Amino acid sequence: MGAITTTTTQTLTSSHRPMIDRHIGTGRLFAAVRRANSNLGFWYSTDNGTTWTDTGTANDVATGTSALEFSFFLDRNGNPSVCYRTYVSGKDTFNIKYGAMNTSVNGFLWYGGSPITSAAVSGATGTAGGSWQGLDHVTVQNPGSGGAVLLFAVAGAGTDYASGGAVDGCVVWAVAMSGGTYSNKSDTYFNLGGDYRNLGVSGGAVCAPGVDFKSTGDGKNTAGQLDITVVELAGDGNFYGKNRWIWNGNGFTSSFDWISAGGGYPTNPSGQVRRQARIDAQGRLLIPQLTGNDTIAIVEYDASYTTRTSRYAPAHPKGTVTSASVTYDTNGNIYLFAVGTADNTLEFCTYARSSGTWTAWSVVNATVLSNAASWGVRRGTLGSRLDSMTQTGSSTLTLASQQIVLTGAPFAPTWNAPTNNSAQNVSASLLLDWVFSDPDVADAQSAYALSRQIGAGSLAYWRASDSTWQPAEVQNTSAVDQLTLASGWASGSDANYTFRVKVWDQSSTASPYSSGLVVTPSVLVNPTITAPTSSGTVTAASVTVTWTATEQTAYHLLVELNVSGVYTSIFDDTGTTATSRVVTGLTNGAAYRITLTTRNNEGLQSTAATSTFTAAFTPPPTPTITFPAMNVLYAYVVGAAVTNPAGSPAASSNTVERRIGTDDTTIVILTSSLGVGGTYYDAAVSSGVSYQYRATAYTTTGALAVGAWTV
Repeated sequence: MGAITTTTTQTLTSSHRPMIDRHIGTGRLFAAVRRANSNLGFWYSTDNGTTWTDTGTANDVATGTSALEFSFFLDRNGNPSVCYRTYVSGKDTFNIKYGAMNTSVNGFLWYGGSPITSAAVSGATGTAGGSWQGLDHVTVQNPGSGGAVLLFAVAGAGTDYASGGAVDGCVVWAVAMSGGTYSNKSDTYFNLGGDYRNLGVSGGAVCAPGVDFKSTGDGKNTAGQLDITVVELAGDGNFYGKNRWIWNGNGFTSSFDWISAGGGYPTNPSGQVRRQARIDAQGRLLIPQLTGNDTIAIVEYDASYTTRTSRYAPAHPKGTVTSASVTYDTNGNIYLFAVGTADNTLEFCTYARSSGTWTAWSVVNATVLSNAASWGVRRGTLGSRLDSMTQTGSSTLTLASQQIVLTGAPFAPTWNAPTNNSAQNVSASLLLDWVFSDPDVADAQSAYALSRQIGAGSLAYWRASDSTWQPAEVQNTSAVDQLTLASGWASGSDANYTFRVKVWDQSSTASPYSSGLVVTPSVLVNPTITAPTSSGTVTAASVTVTWTATEQTAYHLLVELNVSGVYTSIFDDTGTTATSRVVTGLTNGAAYRITLTTRNNEGLQSTAATSTFTAAFTPPPTPTITFPAMNVLYAYVVGAAVTNPAGSPAASSNTVERRIGTDDTTIVILTSSLGVGGTYYDAAVSSGVSYQYRATAYTTTGALAVGAWTV
């Protein structure tokens, strides 16, 4: 347990709202705390709360005012958001801030805020907390808009806000954020009419709403279709309303009902401390229900919200329960936190889903809290840690974090390299690379065991101390999640090898073994390029590349033009058993490089064979084009007559091209097989358009000469 600060004289007035959270990428803890000047500041910890560092006042919000209550959240991308209530010029102001985590993961870049004031709706001026009290929020990826983020916020509506002075209502906001721009989507998505839902149940006090969504258990990544649930605890504590909105592609469908706490179900005491409901990884709705004595129940709805079950925890050891909060892990186990009247110490107990039983209460922080509401718990576990924050003291307060480490095994490792079912060279070293993964993102590998099976043979286990294989499992101490086996790790005639790996985390809890990684031992077979001669000269505009290989099931042939060490592909071909390919279009005087790889019978790729050559040949005489006069019947036909001058080597064929004006993007090949001295008749021309024509002559060996464009 590490102290965040001991100098503030401001209390945590947020009634165990979420004030502490973890960064999903690094596992770092972040906490929101009111400073002595009433600004809302932020601290972070890189060692699970043992020590804390102030992010600096440049990251503060509510500067110059006072954050009377707030909630803090880090989304699935690690970006921060905060909702807080201030009271300025006689009016409550509900503020929303969203930002980006900096690259060092130790501070924020806040985007412009989006304040929502009571005057914006009713124009009323009132007392602090008269418009809103009791707030909560989450941010999720917007399923209807690429990279945009949706922030859902709720607050209990007071008499200054509610039309006609009604209480027990709830304001619900949906704010879309993209590129630092805020867009209020409340009416678009919810159709509530001015963001406000007056549920019409009087209780004499503002309701305590909470908002949540079905996540994978980390409280950040949505599981399946997005749905948002708001639970409103009525002011008198004997009713609660639940409203579930399900994303329909362009907004949300809604289903609301009020539930009475009577009829055999738990009843809240008067003077209760506000609290929020949560949704676990299986979609169950969990509502903490105070009973007015030392017992407390979790009112649980199944994932369809149709079946309700009350799960009564053991009697609290510190008397009548005055405040409570609930969270969950990925397996659906329930963690109930509560404070009793005896001495305001925070304790927790666990409902084990598999056995259907509760544990005894355990102390979270043995120091007496400043008051029954001065603590907060992060939603979800984001691994195997429950994170809480408490405030103790009176005039000078101490803010501290506590982590309850849940015993959880690492996940089965997954393989990173080599590729499963691949052939590997027995004459080279073999890298076995796996991925350690644990429910606790801050955990790490402490040891591993590696098994090997050759064909259907017996299992053997790697012993790192002497690099040998043993008949029984060996736990090798290592934080490195890879192993390199030296060359000669197998014989080319061996059956397939199957490797499996098991890991231990820092608490020496073992994972299951990974799935099998199948590797085929193979002997490398390299090809030999037989033509053209390496560093030789090709005396034609084409070349036949040939090669030999004692085993070949596939090949990849690449021929590149070399211009001052810059290589450009002119031929890139793959195939199976062919051992020769014809490459055309060589340039006189140019240098070329050949690169060839083949695969043997097991599919093992060879070492690349390379060769170079230079093209040096004599082109035919350059052709010219003339345009003979056409008969009036063929006025819209152009005759392009090619003249091939005599010379050696002689031309054997021609291509004829056309373009509009001098625009090379309009070049069209009209023919590639015009005979020597032939004429091409072009009937696909239009009146009033200027055309140019060009001929290219070829010899029988592929040597070429390109003529000039002619009008």
